[in-house]
Amino acid sequence: MGHAVGQLDMRKFDYAKRARAVNEAQAAVNAAFEQVYRRSEDDPATRRWTDAIALFNLACERAYPHPLREVVQGVTKVSDLESSDILDFLEADPMFFRSGYMKERLLREIKKRSLGIGDRSRLQTIIEEFVERADYRREFLDYCRAAVSVDDRHLRDRLYRLAHSDDDRVALRANRVLAALDGRWIELKASMRRSLY
Repeated sequence: MGHAVGQLDMRKFDYAKRARAVNEAQAAVNAAFEQVYRRSEDDPATRRWTDAIALFNLACERAYPHPLREVVQGVTKVSDLESSDILDFLEADPMFFRSGYMKERLLREIKKRSLGIGDRSRLQTIIEEFVERADYRREFLDYCRAAVSVDDRHLRDRLYRLAHSDDDRVALRANRVLAALDGRWIELKASMRRSLY
């Protein structure tokens, strides 16, 4: 019963606003650091920089809803998360400092699970949308591995359609996921070394 509240919070969570706050706080840290010439507690520029770091850390913490924040803090394991919590974060696809690492962890967990029809469909849609909109990101191979766990004719048909996209980058990413579905990992990794998008 208690987790239903967590799920409700995840659905209402404003990922975009919080990711923006992290990115702005990170820019503030960088700008403050440019003004630091000597690191000293009595130096006003150093204090502005350390204050900016504190605000950045707070923004990073707030960027995650409660269940994921507990994973970041080491209180909870990724394996303890509900599948819906994992899928909510992947669906939102927020972009901020270290979010790619979290997506990798979530994708590695979700691929191990036996998902129901609704969650399988959701993950397939997430993978398709990732192929359509994302340039190369560190978690791409984990999306490929997750695709293998929900492989079926429906997913392949959607990926074949994307493989014929007018956008060469979308077509390349779709072909790479299809290579993963066919077990052509050596070819996939070689392709990724040649070209990152």
